[in-house]
Amino acid sequence: MVKINNDTTIDVEKLKAIIRFVKPCGVFKFRIDFKNGYNHCMTGRAFIGQKRVLIRVSDNITFPKKLEAYGGYLPHLYLDQDEYLVSIIAHELRHLWQGKEYWKHKKRHGMVHGSRGRYSERDADAYAIKKQREWRKSIREKL
Repeated sequence: MVKINNDTTIDVEKLKAIIRFVKPCGVFKFRIDFKNGYNHCMTGRAFIGQKRVLIRVSDNITFPKKLEAYGGYLPHLYLDQDEYLVSIIAHELRHLWQGKEYWKHKKRHGMVHGSRGRYSERDADAYAIKKQREWRKSIREKL
């Protein structure tokens, strides 16, 4: 069960569709809060112990938007707000997946090559990029 709290102008049904599309297997019973952002980007944060995700959304973003790689993060190109949402939600839900009991096994099944540590930004970004590409392809097929 997913509990959604939406304080933005984005349609709740659209948010539900995106969450269903990007949710990793084994991640359930979590809360996701959508709040208005303060700048020209969207941000997210996963609270693993609480099984909660916070997404801050800004309406002041011009697209296409390119984010450069830094630290453990990978470069992204977003064509519209929906792609940005897909990527951020997928990234944060991947952190919830990383916090599950998958870590009881010595092998990190499903982790991307080059990821380090339990809560890898590289792994979460690789998952987000994969889901963003799948989303883009599914939208093209509908046209």
